[in-house]
Amino acid sequence: MNLLLQFLLDPKLPLWQHCFATFPIALFPSAAIYSLVYASLQAAGVDPTHFQPPVRTGSMSDWLGAVVFAPFVETLLLAAVLSILLKLTNRKVFIAVASGLLWGALHAAFGLLWFFGSVWSFFVLSCAYLGWQGRSFREAIAAAWVPHVLVNLSAMAVISLANAA
Repeated sequence: MNLLLQFLLDPKLPLWQHCFATFPIALFPSAAIYSLVYASLQAAGVDPTHFQPPVRTGSMSDWLGAVVFAPFVETLLLAAVLSILLKLTNRKVFIAVASGLLWGALHAAFGLLWFFGSVWSFFVLSCAYLGWQGRSFREAIAAAWVPHVLVNLSAMAVISLANAA
């Protein structure tokens, strides 16, 4: 975990490489956590579909909302939240955990299972922002926004493939 935190909070790669390396770090554990909770609910005899967000159709508006609009707006709001938390403490891991939990809770408002898919990815996105914010606001935004776009793009691709089947 220390190497992961060091990578995210003290980036050495060029920004574009860091963004593309951060993407799978945000995506795969989030998908695994979501899947584990989903399977656990099924194993316990609970229908997990009751806890999912509304079904997306894969329409153009769904794509634009999930891949363009949501990451842009959420990244700007993430920066604002992190700025406030940085005024309270300089403990970046604590700030990233708090941010991840907050964003998970906000996503759970749409579907409880989204909490489990969002907490990890927003922890990672928060770390990426915090790692780059000392360089510039623009780079910090990009460090969180690009992986966010790629995570949502991946999710929408899976949804579209599932709807096509």
